[in-house]
Amino acid sequence: MSDLWRYPVKSFQGQRDRRAFLSPFGFLGDRRCVVMDTDDGQPLRAMQVPLLLTYRATFSDPEHGEEVVVVTPEGRHVRWDDPTLAREIGDHLDLDVRVVRAPMGMHDILPMQIVTEASLRQVAEWVDGDLDRRRFRPGLVVETDDGVAFAEAQWPGHRLALGDDAVIEVVVATKQTRVVSYDPDTMERTHEVHQVIAQRRENLFGVYCRVVRGGWVSVGDRVAIDPIPAQPLT
Repeated sequence: MSDLWRYPVKSFQGQRDRRAFLSPFGFLGDRRCVVMDTDDGQPLRAMQVPLLLTYRATFSDPEHGEEVVVVTPEGRHVRWDDPTLAREIGDHLDLDVRVVRAPMGMHDILPMQIVTEASLRQVAEWVDGDLDRRRFRPGLVVETDDGVAFAEAQWPGHRLALGDDAVIEVVVATKQTRVVSYDPDTMERTHEVHQVIAQRRENLFGVYCRVVRGGWVSVGDRVAIDPIPAQPLT
C-alpha cells in the first residue's frame, strides 16, 4: 500500500493517513458525515454538486475517526455540526441543507475503492502531464510488483489481504464520473482526464471492494492477492 485516504464528509476533499482501522463498513469514520437536502432527504453528491469539492474535512482524532473539522473555501475551520457550515453551503446552492452524521459510512456503491500507481502513471502519460490522484477519490493506492497498468481490471472475484489482518474482496471495476474533471485545488474543470479514460478504458478506472475481515492497515503494508477466485456474491 502506497497511499491511504479517508473522507470524513461525503463529497468533500479528504484526509491522507498513514494508518486506519478497516471496519466491515469501510475505514473508520469514512463518509459518516453527509450534506443532506432537507426538502427531499437525499444526500448531496459531488457529481451533481461540484461545490462540495471546495470543502475539505479532517479528523482531529484520526485513530478513532472522530472530531470532524471542515476547512471552508475561505480557510475557515469549523466543526461538522456547526450550523454556520450548513447555512453557508445552503446559501451558495439556494437550498435548505443540513449536515448529518450516519451510523456508518454512506457510500454510493461499496465501501472501498482501490487504484494502482501503475494505472495513475499511465493516465498521466496519456494526458501528458501531472495527474493528481485526488481526482479519483481512492481509499487505497497500491504499488504492484510488476508495475503493469490496469492489472486491477483482473482482480474482481479475488480477495486481497491487506497487511496481517484485513481482507477485502474486489467486486467490480469503478465507472468514473465527471468529478475527475475537476482540479482538486483550483476547481478548474478540464475534460481531458475523463475523456481519455472513457476512450481508452471504457470509462473504467480502479475497482470497488467489500470488506471480508477488518483490521488495522498502514501505508507500507504488503497487499497479497489470492490465487483462487472467491465465491460469487449471493
